[in-house]
Amino acid sequence: RAIVIVGGEKGTAYDGAFWTGTFELYDAIWPHMSTKLARAEALGFPWAPTTHPFAWIEDGKTLAHAGVLLHPVRLAAEDRVIAGVHAVCSHPSARGRGLARACMDAAVEWIDEQGLTAKLGTDLTDFYQRWDFRFVPNHHFVSPRSGRGGPARRMALDPSAGDAARV
Repeated sequence: RAIVIVGGEKGTAYDGAFWTGTFELYDAIWPHMSTKLARAEALGFPWAPTTHPFAWIEDGKTLAHAGVLLHPVRLAAEDRVIAGVHAVCSHPSARGRGLARACMDAAVEWIDEQGLTAKLGTDLTDFYQRWDFRFVPNHHFVSPRSGRGGPARRMALDPSAGDAARV
């Protein structure tokens, strides 16, 4: 028995069992993702209110997912919202069945109903072209660091160290 969760509800509309299954899927694809999301939540950035998930659940197990994040932007001197497609994946045991494709179909249909422009970042450009996504070259800007203090270092937020007060 399969269920595709659609409708574009915010992630807060889904219960803890849904998120447990979704995080198990994330961890199967991106190891320790649920730990990183828990750390973000401890810092005041909970995941569920920021995403609109579309998931394929079969016999209680989440086998595929596509999410949509709404990004407010300023574009051509106007405030707009852009749909950011994220976390498109299928469980390794369910690959080749079209489940991620079905989740993407539902997500793109919802994006179209909202009248939004969609974007995503990926190395799998061929997969997304069926939904009319097109490759756009990125521009990377690099600047030498000014001031003292040595080389730039990556910031690692740790909720136990009081880092939440800094963000």
